[in-house]
Amino acid sequence: LQALTFTPLGHDVYGNRGWLDLGFTTIQPAEFMKFAMCIWLPSSLHACSKMYHKKGIKAYAAPLVLYAIGVALVMGGRDLGTAMILVFIGGMAFLIVGFPGKWMGVGVLGAVVMVGALAVSSPNRLRRILATYGDCSAADAQSVCYQSIHAKYAIASGGFLGLGIGNSREKWNYLPAAHNDFIFAIIGEETGFVGCAIVLLFFAILAWCMIVIALQVTDRYVAMVLMCVTIWIVGQAMVNIGVVVGVFPVLGVPMPFVSAGGSSMVMCLTAAGLVVGLMRSQPQIKQSRQSAEVDSVIMNQGTPHIVLAGGGTAGHVNPLLAVAGAIRDIEPTAQVTVIGTAVGLEKDLVPEAGYELDTIEKVPFPRRPNLYMLRFPAKWKRETAKVRSILETRHADAVSYTH
Repeated sequence: LQALTFTPLGHDVYGNRGWLDLGFTTIQPAEFMKFAMCIWLPSSLHACSKMYHKKGIKAYAAPLVLYAIGVALVMGGRDLGTAMILVFIGGMAFLIVGFPGKWMGVGVLGAVVMVGALAVSSPNRLRRILATYGDCSAADAQSVCYQSIHAKYAIASGGFLGLGIGNSREKWNYLPAAHNDFIFAIIGEETGFVGCAIVLLFFAILAWCMIVIALQVTDRYVAMVLMCVTIWIVGQAMVNIGVVVGVFPVLGVPMPFVSAGGSSMVMCLTAAGLVVGLMRSQPQIKQSRQSAEVDSVIMNQGTPHIVLAGGGTAGHVNPLLAVAGAIRDIEPTAQVTVIGTAVGLEKDLVPEAGYELDTIEKVPFPRRPNLYMLRFPAKWKRETAKVRSILETRHADAVSYTH
């Protein structure tokens, strides 16, 4: 997919040729590559490590070449930020698998030389780097420094508690990429120091959870995948925040789970699902979950109470009664009650089937402007409170709604 960015399907955004224009949407293949690297690279390196004593460094030749090609394709599209994240992922995988230290040093040195060469080869990129760690001239303030300056304006304006959700001023065409790469600046402006601290705490907790699990699991491949995903998600977040506050030059990487962008969001959520699946598959965690389920059953011994809600027409009441019958078939001692209205078919069919009926007033959603719209909120609140009271009184173990 990344190679297709060099074909007519490739699409430039802010000077980076890292997108594919499919006509109806655009995708960023590098985001898929990050996920693929987290799955494939640990598996390949783990297999190669078993052959190292026989073949030496040549055992790692295949994954090294493929990994280098992937990073080179991203760099070829002038996306240095994404390439840096791929280097983080690869570095973590090689480190954990026990890649020879001297060759690891050679790789790090090569990466530093390559980054330096890329910085020098692009006058615009070099100016951004020099502006980040030096002083911005009056001309730079309207060009390479413009985005960084307005990001700092946004964070400074937020103070301790922020200007309030939706009250940002910088996002109104002052700060470029305010909705994706520089979203942290808007968070700082609208929610202040407190909001920024919460975001940092979220990523710190995320990193801590994944690292702790990676250290506890007995499957080395799972541990490597967890650490690669950690360095991807949390490392990318730290780079994004570092760019916004001026620690790093502008690189153009989104904040995971927060920045706008379909490819990034989809792959971050996929990675989160992968992590949860890997965690739950581990024997010690599976055993803990089973123990918790057993404890829950022991604590809730007795007659289960199921509350079913629904009514109106036969199309609603008959499925409800079918569910109630199925529950009784599975657990004959289960106590089943129904919440409905006093005007639908349930007022006759439910008692006839042998189930208790708790009634509430029908509150239809207003479909057109009329006086009922003014009464609707109060009626909705009143009947919702009544349902809550019924559930508390019945001590329901489970609630189901048929529609």
